[in-house]
Amino acid sequence: SDIQVILTIDFAEAVFGAEKEISLKKLVRCGKCQGNGMEPGTQVETCKICRGSGRITTVQRTIFGNMQVQMPCTACAGEGKIVTHKCSACHGNGTVQEITNLKIKIPAGIDNNETIRLTGQGEAGQKGGQAGDLYLKVRVNSDRRFERDGFNIKSKAEINFSQAALGDRIDVETVDGLVSLRIPDGTQSGKVFILRGKGVPHLSGRGYFGNAQGKRGDHLVEVIVKTPTNLSRKQKELLKELGR
Repeated sequence: SDIQVILTIDFAEAVFGAEKEISLKKLVRCGKCQGNGMEPGTQVETCKICRGSGRITTVQRTIFGNMQVQMPCTACAGEGKIVTHKCSACHGNGTVQEITNLKIKIPAGIDNNETIRLTGQGEAGQKGGQAGDLYLKVRVNSDRRFERDGFNIKSKAEINFSQAALGDRIDVETVDGLVSLRIPDGTQSGKVFILRGKGVPHLSGRGYFGNAQGKRGDHLVEVIVKTPTNLSRKQKELLKELGR
């Protein structure tokens, strides 16, 4: 059957991708009987109730007369055969519960609540049946410095009054580290500057496990001008002079 697991990763791991190892308790095929549920060296017997057909016929009385109804044989569960010597390891189920370690490759650019499907990594089917799939529901931890908007990343940067008025260069935190940003003179609070190609990589066109990364989004920096407080009389007079 299928399994769904929640996998929590950091903001940077979602941006650049990562390799994670998870431990998973699940049903796997029994190694002793190879999933058939029989003790090695023994054989199944033909069901004596249904004579190997897997179905039994009963007669039901109705207002229209007697009717024959076929249904699965309860003695052999519709299989037509009965295991007389069940596997001592799995008790005839064909599966045993084990802890499995898996290495998961997280693709660069994956977003919160997206799902990765791993075919055949779910629980083993009964009696040697096909295994289900493993679905990894990704949860991305927030980062107080950044906000994701699609393939773009947003952040805020504070500058003082003189930097806004006269211009300056400031260091801005990005997922790639510090980047120098030029603040032109006369910058107003709320102005947004764009750092091209510093955002989130687009998911590879070759699927989750492709090695090539797509192009990257941008980093949008909103500048907040910090209003000066606790000014001296001289500073207040200077500001009044500038405001005329």
